[in-house]
Amino acid sequence: MSELYYSWDDLRDDVKAIISGIYSSGWSPDAVVGIKRGGLMPSVILSHYLNVPLLVCSCQLRDGVNVVELLEVSKEHAEKRLLVVDDICDEGETFKMVSNELKKNNITNFKTCTIFFNIRQNFIVDFKARKIDRSKDKRWIVFPWEI
Repeated sequence: MSELYYSWDDLRDDVKAIISGIYSSGWSPDAVVGIKRGGLMPSVILSHYLNVPLLVCSCQLRDGVNVVELLEVSKEHAEKRLLVVDDICDEGETFKMVSNELKKNNITNFKTCTIFFNIRQNFIVDFKARKIDRSKDKRWIVFPWEI
């Protein structure tokens, strides 16, 4: 399988594009929630640019174990506007699980954000930098924090 190398410069440019989209929407977050591990780097940068706190959650969908841990996100955040961030929305399962867990905790004022969005799945993110069609482009995306 071929690879698509994604650089730190790409990330900077894409975060700026996402922030522009956030500002254009008229919505702004009170905190950024990074989904570990892939969502942590973009969420840290977004947190700095937006000057809001960073919270962390975990979602594991491997080896038949489906677990979401909100970690730093709690019911006290129910009144906050949260931006949930991951590096890629490939099949949408991570965002679905995290969204459901947030809703179970009465946290409903959140939006989702990703760098890469696969147009061939059924979860729609609120903010994205790049679209990819996984039915045509099977390349493995290599993020700079994975090298």
